[in-house]
Amino acid sequence: MITQGQAGSISIFLKGRIIASQPLRNENTYADMVKEANQLIIDGMRYKVSLKHQIKLHLIHLTETSKWSRNYKTDDEELMVILAMLCLMKLKFFCEEDPANGIFIMPRKRKRRILN
Repeated sequence: MITQGQAGSISIFLKGRIIASQPLRNENTYADMVKEANQLIIDGMRYKVSLKHQIKLHLIHLTETSKWSRNYKTDDEELMVILAMLCLMKLKFFCEEDPANGIFIMPRKRKRRILN
C-alpha cells in the first residue's frame, strides 16, 4: 500500500517489487531523508566501518525486510528500509536510473481548478 502525505510519497523498489512506502510531509522531505542517509554513512566511517562492510549491511537489511509481509512493518522499519536504499544509492551500489531497484518519488496530485 502506498501512503501519501502533504507533499506526496516515496516508494522503494527491489527486484521490481515495492517493499516500502513513506509519506512525504513539509517537515519530512526527501532532502531530509538524504541528509539522514549521508549521516548514517559518515557515522559508520567514524566508527571505522569500511564502505564495503556498510554496503553489505545495508543490502542485508533491504533483502531481509523485503521478505516480511507489509502488514508486519511499522513506519520506523519502513523508514529504515528507505534510508538503507538511499545509502546504497549514495555508495553507488544501485544506479538512480535502474527501473527494477530504486526510488520512486511521487508528488501529491493537485486538484484541477474549475474555471467558470
